[in-house]
Amino acid sequence: QCMRIARDKPANFLLISGDDLMTVALYAIGAKGVISVLANAWPLVFKKIKEFAFAGNYEKASREIFKILDMNPLMYEEGNPVGLKALLQDMQLCTGTVRLPLATASESLHKRISAIGKGQKNKG
Repeated sequence: QCMRIARDKPANFLLISGDDLMTVALYAIGAKGVISVLANAWPLVFKKIKEFAFAGNYEKASREIFKILDMNPLMYEEGNPVGLKALLQDMQLCTGTVRLPLATASESLHKRISAIGKGQKNKG
């Protein structure tokens, strides 16, 4: 579907990724941005992805997107923004509180997010 949109879009239409893991692929076919979940936690990773992709260096852009690969599914496991709020809490940027009908991340999910998040600190 995205490829058809990219092929058929008018010149003034901005194709934007809505899936963090598809961002590099969509940049390769003409996307101009991303509405991202994990960019809230790791904006520099997404900045590098965009800079590398727009410079035509998809190898480096891919290396950056691979940094979020293991964390990405955890963001949605108990509903968005539950996972993100847990990650941001670990980063001491906010609390893990979410509005009803959602509940804060389960202990199991939070532990997995924390473990991957600690590893990410060493990746930039």
